[in-house]
Amino acid sequence: MKYWIVCAVCLGFSTVISAEDDWYPSKYGEGDTLGAINNLSPGGVIKAAQLV
Repeated sequence: MKYWIVCAVCLGFSTVISAEDDWYPSKYGEGDTLGAINNLSPGGVIKAAQLV
């Protein structure tokens, strides 16, 4: 029983530690909060609007 408790605690700590890491670096810098909106251009918006 103690073995399973130790395993569960270790697993819990490992997920917390891995969650702290950045899972994917942003090509727009560390402070980027907009994400893919950086790829929008006026021409792309017009093309997308013509599809609907």
